[in-house]
Amino acid sequence: MTRIYRWSLILLFLLVFLPFSGAQKGAESGSSLVYLKNSGGVLVCQKVDSLAGDSLELLLVSGVLLKLPAEEVASILPSANEWMLLPNGRILRKQGWYFSTVFRMMGAEKNSFNYRSYRIFLGISCSEGYRFSPELGVGIGFGSEPSLHYRVLLIPVFVEAGGSFSYAYGKSTHPQKTYLPVSWKFQLGYNVPAPLERSQMARYIGSWLIHPSLGVLFFTKRSNTVELTTGYRIQSYMRILELPNETLFRDRIWMNSLSFDLRFNF
Repeated sequence: MTRIYRWSLILLFLLVFLPFSGAQKGAESGSSLVYLKNSGGVLVCQKVDSLAGDSLELLLVSGVLLKLPAEEVASILPSANEWMLLPNGRILRKQGWYFSTVFRMMGAEKNSFNYRSYRIFLGISCSEGYRFSPELGVGIGFGSEPSLHYRVLLIPVFVEAGGSFSYAYGKSTHPQKTYLPVSWKFQLGYNVPAPLERSQMARYIGSWLIHPSLGVLFFTKRSNTVELTTGYRIQSYMRILELPNETLFRDRIWMNSLSFDLRFNF
């Protein structure tokens, strides 16, 4: 087992295990989260009632009873959805069309018929799709990934599915917690190799690719999100050499890559 393969398995295990092992439920079961417009604060309530004159009566989990004008409330959601909202009450990764730009670095182990080597790829890709909810979206995309050591350009064309879930900090008995939104992505597609130097003896044929990844979401003031992700891509392509004696030599090349992405979502 090579060093890249070993470390990629360890890293992916940590990214998968830690969020699920530490995930906790939100505020008390059946409670509601009241997001305030002006202050940007959040109230955890056992009960919310509507009163005459466009007012709300809030019973906090501490037992305190409050009355607020309805116009001061940005939104009211079940506590299980707390991680989906920004402090100002705006929904994180709301439903609708999205566009993403990704800057990527990959460390690849390259295996072929008679040799094994290691390559570094730098690239950029774009994808567009539709997000049904913060937890699920689907899209299509393509990219360009030149190698730093080998004169070949990889052009991935893929479909993707992805979404978010939450990692909660804090004691399980505390009514409020801090949530770390974690993203997941799965890409399935076709890898097109394009040599940067022409050769009359060699030609290339693309093949499939699989690329799962996990990451962490960060937010901007405009509620766009930035993701830092890492993943593991498996892909291959065929190199055909036309030898002087008119013999064709077919070499299937496999590439197992550990990827690091900086993704901007719009």
